[in-house]
Parts: sequence; C-alpha cells; structure tokens
Amino acid sequence: MKIDGLVGSAIALIVIGALISIGNWFILIGRIRSKRFISTVPILGALFIAVGMLFIPKTRGYFFVALFVDFGTIELLYYLPGIIIREVRASRKEK
Repeated sequence: MKIDGLVGSAIALIVIGALISIGNWFILIGRIRSKRFISTVPILGALFIAVGMLFIPKTRGYFFVALFVDFGTIELLYYLPGIIIREVRASRKEK
C-alpha cells in the first residue's frame, strides 16, 4: 500500500486515538489500585481511531471497532441508558 498524505494523516489520527485509549486503560488500572474514582476521557480516543480508520480504504468497514477499543467510550455506552432514563424522569417531575 502506498502511503500518501491521506493515509499518513489517518495513521497519525489512529496513533493519537490509541494513545488516548491506552491512557484510559491506565486510568482503569489506577482506579482498581487506588480504589478511588478517576475520570476517563470518553469518546475522544474512539473518535480519533474511527476517523483514522475511515480514511484508509481497507479498514473503512471496521471503523466501529474503535468503540470497543477505548475504555472511556465503553464506560460511557454502559452508563448512558441509565443517565438518559434518570434525566427523562427528572424532567417529567419538573412539569
């Protein structure tokens, strides 16, 4: 595969996303060790990886895998339904 400007940019985006994702996994390890809550960076790592994968034709069909690589995004997807339900119930009580 010839590496042109677009593929080079894609690789850079994937590397940035991977670094953010690795940081999120280290945060998980820190949480387990310290038994305290440490906040992750949701969406950002997965977004960089997914956009980078969309720029490379051979990986374009697998861009959704980025959602499952980043712990911050996995955590967000896990808690999102509960957050939505809580906010909908709270908004109904205000009326």
